[in-house]
Amino acid sequence: MRHRAEIDGLRAISVLPVIFFHAGFSAFHGGFIGVDVFFVISGFLITSLIQEDRQLGRFSIADFYERRARRILPALCFVLLCSLGAAWWLMNSSDFIKFGQSLAAVAVFSSGLLYVFTAGYFDTTSELNPLLHTWSLGVEEQFYLFFPLILILLSKLGGWALRIGLLALAIGSLWLAQWGTTHFPTSTFYAMPTRAWEMLIGALLALNQARLSQLPQAVCQALSLLGMGLMLAAAILYDKATPFPSVYALVPTLGAALVIGFGNATTWVGRLLSTRVLVGVGLISYSAYLWHQPLFAFTRLTQGGEPSPVVMFSLSVLALVLAYATWRWVETPMRSRQLMNRGQVFALSGAVTAGFIAIGMASHFHVLPTRWEVQNPQLVNYSPVTDPQPRSSCRHLLGDLGLGDCLQMGHGRRTMVVWGDSHAKALQAGTPNMPDTRILVITHSGCPPLPGLRRIDKTDGAHVCDKFGVLDRFERLIESVKPDTVVLASRWTLYLRGWVYEGRTMPEHFMLSDGQDDKVLASLSYREEIYRQRLQGLVDRLAARTQVRILTQPMDLAQRDFRAVESGNLQFTRAEVDAWHAPERALLGQLKLPPNAHVLDLKRLFCNDQACATRLGGTLLYRDDNHLSALGASQVWKALREQETQLAGLMKAELPISRR
Repeated sequence: MRHRAEIDGLRAISVLPVIFFHAGFSAFHGGFIGVDVFFVISGFLITSLIQEDRQLGRFSIADFYERRARRILPALCFVLLCSLGAAWWLMNSSDFIKFGQSLAAVAVFSSGLLYVFTAGYFDTTSELNPLLHTWSLGVEEQFYLFFPLILILLSKLGGWALRIGLLALAIGSLWLAQWGTTHFPTSTFYAMPTRAWEMLIGALLALNQARLSQLPQAVCQALSLLGMGLMLAAAILYDKATPFPSVYALVPTLGAALVIGFGNATTWVGRLLSTRVLVGVGLISYSAYLWHQPLFAFTRLTQGGEPSPVVMFSLSVLALVLAYATWRWVETPMRSRQLMNRGQVFALSGAVTAGFIAIGMASHFHVLPTRWEVQNPQLVNYSPVTDPQPRSSCRHLLGDLGLGDCLQMGHGRRTMVVWGDSHAKALQAGTPNMPDTRILVITHSGCPPLPGLRRIDKTDGAHVCDKFGVLDRFERLIESVKPDTVVLASRWTLYLRGWVYEGRTMPEHFMLSDGQDDKVLASLSYREEIYRQRLQGLVDRLAARTQVRILTQPMDLAQRDFRAVESGNLQFTRAEVDAWHAPERALLGQLKLPPNAHVLDLKRLFCNDQACATRLGGTLLYRDDNHLSALGASQVWKALREQETQLAGLMKAELPISRR
């Protein structure tokens, strides 16, 4: 295939907005469209190469995958190794566990699937994920796992059948993307089937390039200028609120197609893109894309806040410098077949993939400690996977109820059911020490134990949350196991107030699902009233059958402040904790509780009148910015045990405030 310098320049036009978008520069709040342009370029180039090889009779699937491995893996593995070292050195335990999950997912090109269940691309916490950007590599590789075979099969039916078939696939993929953006926005953003149409635009362009190149020069001039204008307009006018990859994505992708199709070297656009600077940036664009997000994320993590624009611009330049070094000394040599033959490439690829999966799983299961833990051994037992209590699953009790995860802790004549979101699940790490009680912990992360309510940012889990929140299902379980006590545990303040990020409140809206329409609960006062009604109804129905306990949230630690909490440099006053959790206190204070229902204020457990504890005996009471550690969970179980014998015992159980 003839080298086209203008396509290298287009790569530069694609990668720079992405870098500046992730750097946080407001002028590039639509810079994420650069990824969509990349997809079009990729589809065009790969299809052109496959068709050229097929016409020359030299195409083979093995050769295709070898070239993909030589193109993608060397730079990716090098950046992953460097990121692994930085993560081990800089990250705390909870961050490193998440990094390990991402590392294993990247190794099998499925990081997008992981992010569907953890965080959205535009979430504030995603800025701290060094491997967030690798989702696009996964989409590409998943697509090219099937595309050559589809291309060959359709080609057997003839040229027009090939074009019509790919067009039909592209239209179907676009329709799915448009529908999914409304119904399942997170998974739609990351999924290959809803991104395939962007690469298929490039593929269709490649199949028709010969015809398009015969158009008059004036037409090419106009259409290439239009294409450049569409891409720039999308980069400037789009923002995080723009539904993607819906029909809105047609603007930058069709713009890219017009530039590729008509922006030849004789047009103004072609001459601009063929300039030495843009071509140079385009040649190193893949490595630049790999480097920029780890640099940004690790800097944000270590600075404990958003770096200045000067710092972020300097890091952007550094990404280009590292990209050049990687392109010259890693990418380029590995493309030579004299250095390594096909069998060695596949063998090394498999070994490296297995190695990253093993390291990622070792991090996930906390087998691999971080530098911070090695230097602070007294804090290691705050690990979220600490599990001193033998357990057995109780999923057999759920049947088809769809109530989420269920774990049984202990055995005894009494039964306690703990129902809630990940804050209820965090209690599993503690030791209940209730020898006469069987405890069933039924949870689903992100799903409040409030019938009919679910988080709007958890749309992809809506059906799970809806099932989890259907009280009739839970009541059937209550009738089956006949618990002596039901404990409700949840991150109440988040559901009422929203996220806190860098000292600012990030309003998070939630949906009220009534079985017909979903209504966004955008007003705080309206949310409080709806939540109060739902929680009151829940308590009344449960209290008619058993004892009910509602656990308040101990406290939320700001995302960035948890690193300072770990190092012992940050304390929390009781006043600021009470101020932040005021909506929760108002909600629970308005409940009309039956005699057998009580609110257990865990802030009284973890705070005195002046301050709130983050450690006990030198060990952290939290494992991240809001979930209790194993030690913290054990303190809650201790209070619950005392409450089961004497309700007033909880109010007397206060921890000394750590001054370390």
